[in-house]
Amino acid sequence: MPAAGAALVVVVAMTYFSDEPLRRHLEGSMNRSLTGYSVSVGHAHLNMRRMNDLMKACGKFDVTSGLFSFFCQLEVKDVMIDGYIRPLFRDLKVYEARQDAEENIFRKLYEQLVGGLAKLLENHKGGEVATKTRVAGKLGNVRTNTLELVLRLFENAFLSATLPGFDKELARISGVRKPPGKTAK
Repeated sequence: MPAAGAALVVVVAMTYFSDEPLRRHLEGSMNRSLTGYSVSVGHAHLNMRRMNDLMKACGKFDVTSGLFSFFCQLEVKDVMIDGYIRPLFRDLKVYEARQDAEENIFRKLYEQLVGGLAKLLENHKGGEVATKTRVAGKLGNVRTNTLELVLRLFENAFLSATLPGFDKELARISGVRKPPGKTAK
């Protein structure tokens, strides 16, 4: 059994939204009695077009282009979980007349509305839509705060970007750097 507070590193290989296998490190620590642990995971630059089945199932729209990144850090102690999730969308394009030519007028309007909302919520310095929300509660009954998520979307778009910390965390966890030409301030 590892010593209390010893680092625990797990390498996970999986395939999702891509034909290429993905390897990620889950880093954390575990106490001697196994009543607590923490985990951090992140991934950058998933092609959102490959996520269209998910987008259609959850939001009833598809995307023509864009990149999705996320970072998650969670701590579990006894039966309680606490942490946060940070999603980020970059270069998101929802509506394209050629791709959506056969859709009915209401579907076209809906996708234009979703695309317009995404454009409105972009941080004007970096062109990204980002937020951060807390995840907390008992295992099996974990909650997020929707109001916090929405308020942080507006904060990122109009007040201050959540991106500098996001990029540092992703680089630390995954070794992934931002694509050239996109700099968060």
